[in-house]
Amino acid sequence: MVKETHNGLNHVLKRQSRCRALRAKIYSLSEENQQYTMTTEVPYFTNAENGYVPAKLAQHSTGVQPLRLLRFIINHVIPDAVRFLVQLIPLILSGVVALVLPAKRKSIHNHTALVTGGGNGLGRALCLRLAQEGCHVAVVDIDQAGAQRTVEDVRKLGVKAEAFLADIANYEAVERLRLDVETKLGPVDVLVNNAGLLAVLSLTEGKATDLERIINVNLLSHFWTIRAFMPGMITRQRGHIVGIASIAAYFPVGRFIPYTVTKYAVRALMESLNSELRMDGLQNTVHTTCVYPALIATRQQFMDMLDKLNFLKRFYVFTPEQVAEQIIKGILTKKREVFVPNIMALFSKQFDLKTAPTRWVMMTLRSTIRTFIDGMKQRRRGYILAVSSILGYIPMPRTVSYVATKFAVRGMMQALGSELTLDGYEETIFPTTLFPTFIATRKELVDLLNDFSLDEKITILTPESVADTAVEGMLRGYSSVYAAPFFIRLFVHLSELLPKALSSLLIKTIIGKIPSLMERTKESAY
Repeated sequence: MVKETHNGLNHVLKRQSRCRALRAKIYSLSEENQQYTMTTEVPYFTNAENGYVPAKLAQHSTGVQPLRLLRFIINHVIPDAVRFLVQLIPLILSGVVALVLPAKRKSIHNHTALVTGGGNGLGRALCLRLAQEGCHVAVVDIDQAGAQRTVEDVRKLGVKAEAFLADIANYEAVERLRLDVETKLGPVDVLVNNAGLLAVLSLTEGKATDLERIINVNLLSHFWTIRAFMPGMITRQRGHIVGIASIAAYFPVGRFIPYTVTKYAVRALMESLNSELRMDGLQNTVHTTCVYPALIATRQQFMDMLDKLNFLKRFYVFTPEQVAEQIIKGILTKKREVFVPNIMALFSKQFDLKTAPTRWVMMTLRSTIRTFIDGMKQRRRGYILAVSSILGYIPMPRTVSYVATKFAVRGMMQALGSELTLDGYEETIFPTTLFPTFIATRKELVDLLNDFSLDEKITILTPESVADTAVEGMLRGYSSVYAAPFFIRLFVHLSELLPKALSSLLIKTIIGKIPSLMERTKESAY
């Protein structure tokens, strides 16, 4: 199955596929003339409230052949071991520097913080911990009773606090929330996007409306709150934006695909936002922190679900207070990333899987996979090709929304591959993700690249060459295919080893300064 919105590449992919006489059918989706609707009759297998009921595993399982094992060792084990050792060096050096020269802590006393999902769990712990630092707190939650309880406890610490009922998945509601908070508590200096939904669902489970709700709350709410509150931070030259992702933003998790996708996208959003702030010289004005916690003991239903999955016997579960303490330390020391536990920073590099308002991208990709994957499983034969972008690895300023979706596509395909392996389909259904650089599809895109002089730095690929690379990689069963010049592929691998600040500097050096939409509008007016 091939899914891509660019008609030029779409046409060539179909033509190339016919020439190679693929046995598996390849489907093309065009935004202009086709739409897929998902049935809401799919029964629930799992959810966060009542625990997990395992999907039926495949009856047939292939044995591990010696050649396949050798290929796995050469392609994965040895490179991972080398990468692990190389990454130890900067981590050890940074640890020594932190011991000798501890980071200076900033003060957030008398600042105003807004915490979404502040009525319970981690959100409540963050509200209380922020209050201990002297912050006034806006507690936002759809659980009004929980939010009010948090407010009462926060006020006991000697700061102001108010509860706000708002659907943060709705942009108009977030704008009303901003006005309400500024009236009662003042402008927001610390924004903590914590609210989220966790459902243990595969792509073919649950209702379509559930998938939309997960994307809206876990991802789009971050866009809406940042759009609403960041301009004021820039004007006042003071602000901090915190995004609560998950360690799932680095590790593909089968049975948690919708949740994993949104956390990959949050990670991409925060990295791209940081890159854009640096490009505009605002890195010392508005700080960003992305948080990657492991398992947290929040609601009792969630703990019961983890118990049914036997997670509690295999993994340590952190309390909300423990995680909140690490997050506040990260805010006060202006950390770009916070891992809980800290050791996951090392292992996340080892299994790095970097992945919107353009909700259509993720919803149509999911809907097409939902439509066809059951038939592939029955026939035990199929190819799934999803087109991401090289920006699914490299966060680029001025493309925050686009990068978030491409990170999310990457994360979903990795999680899908993990789930297919779990169910015994790794030798019969092959998911492949294509990562091209810029493709000469639409004239307006080529003109834009010319305006930024990117065509002088990066080769603009033809749809035909990208299609050749994509089909060849798909037929070989590759999980990832790169349609990019050698130096770009090299930079992708280097970016996984280098510190984030150095990677951002290299990106800025390669692409130069890209003017904002406002600046481009002013230039075109003259």
